[in-house]
Amino acid sequence: MAIEEIKILGSKSGYGNSGMEEQQDTIFVSGLSEDTTENQLQEHFGSIGLIKMDKKTRRPKIWVYKDKETGKSKGECTITYDDPPTASSAIGSMVKNLMVEF
Repeated sequence: MAIEEIKILGSKSGYGNSGMEEQQDTIFVSGLSEDTTENQLQEHFGSIGLIKMDKKTRRPKIWVYKDKETGKSKGECTITYDDPPTASSAIGSMVKNLMVEF
């Protein structure tokens, strides 16, 4: 799975603070291919730790950002884990994998 950026949601990046409240249990992922599915994300990121379940939908809390007009993925998503240490582990795991690929 190709990933361009992964970080704790709302954390500062090179672009400055976006004004979001930092959510220690949620990661933001960008650079995904247009055809990446929620199931693929659940399988990949779920192998790192337990993804929180949405109480309303009873599905894992994975949000794939989509273009309003076309409905196609923008290549970005958020994934919410049950606890902050797991989110940090996900970032550490992906950074380690990215370093190995290059």
